[in-house]
Amino acid sequence: MAEPAPQAVLHEWRGVSADGAKKSGVRRGGSLGELHAWLAEQKITPYKTKTRAQRALTTQETSYLFEQLATLLNAGLPILDALTVLAQSAPTAGRSRPASPYEEIRDDIESGLALSAGLERRLPPSERMATHLLRLGEAGGRLKEVLDRLNARRKRDAQMRKAFIRAATYPLIVTLSAAGALVVMMTHIVPAFQTLYSQNGAALPAHTELTIMLSDYVRAYGLHAAAALAATAAALVCAVKSDERARRLLSRGLTAAPLIGALRRAYFTRRFVGLLELTYRSGMPINDSIRRMEALFPDAMCLEALRRIDAQIRQGVHLHAAVAAAGFFPELVPHMLRIGETGGNINEILQKLERHYDERLEEAVSRATQLIEPCLILFVAAIVGWIVVSMYAPVFHLGSAL
Repeated sequence: MAEPAPQAVLHEWRGVSADGAKKSGVRRGGSLGELHAWLAEQKITPYKTKTRAQRALTTQETSYLFEQLATLLNAGLPILDALTVLAQSAPTAGRSRPASPYEEIRDDIESGLALSAGLERRLPPSERMATHLLRLGEAGGRLKEVLDRLNARRKRDAQMRKAFIRAATYPLIVTLSAAGALVVMMTHIVPAFQTLYSQNGAALPAHTELTIMLSDYVRAYGLHAAAALAATAAALVCAVKSDERARRLLSRGLTAAPLIGALRRAYFTRRFVGLLELTYRSGMPINDSIRRMEALFPDAMCLEALRRIDAQIRQGVHLHAAVAAAGFFPELVPHMLRIGETGGNINEILQKLERHYDERLEEAVSRATQLIEPCLILFVAAIVGWIVVSMYAPVFHLGSAL
């Protein structure tokens, strides 16, 4: 796989010209010595220079760039004029730094670089696929078409992310609220009842004694337990980031989970067929497309499957057979790919697969939400009910004794 282009540098300078006027500017690329040589040619004496890395575009800036650039190009503007308009109207244009990233991209293209080359050093690793697709669009004269496809893809991905966030928001709020309520009950309400019962001296039921014991433990060791859990979570995160075996174990565990596993498999399958359809329709060879996907799938099991598919294709195996041998994606995917390869309409088959798994994923998210919400409510109600019954049972017992 080709290495990403090295990140360029920006040299900001301030100096005094031969007539005593103060000058300032930004020069892109090259070394600091080349900057001083260029300033000497301009008869400028520098008194301050600063070198900084050329920052990468954020996801929001990348989306804005693709959407607006596609709109302007479809309106008939040349690419340089489109980037000039984009730089002037961008949300970052009025900030205090020397130039917005869109101005830097425009200057690179004005100096002779292609759009894909100008973006290659500015896009994060998750956007590298877009660079290769744009290069194919430039080579084939289909840049506007590729931009339209990229925008459609990004919009669908954004809608899916929003669906996941909406599905996770309510359970998260319920969980945090329940945890807060339980902490308050264990640290304030239960001790108040404990004081009352200790003054009375009556024998307490076993479940009340257990609740009081848990309350004492929470007050005495709650902070220590929370710190230990946080440290354990941080250690697990570090292990997953640094150890391939830990990532593989986590991936297998999540994939085998009853509810999460189905969601993950549907999500990765939908993403796989969607990216394959996008790259195939843009003219990228299948083996190149599979290799480019590896940077877009952080899941260890899915990444292994992609590498096995790539190795099989390199050996001359058909795509459907390679996908089937990988054993990660549902059986429907290689079956439909075989039909597409046999009939010569693989692009249509990939579109149908993408629509199918879009629907499957939406259904899976909806089912998960409908199942998790009542389970959480029942779980919280059971715990709160246990505490309430445990605390009030002795009161009823004392009342009946009187």
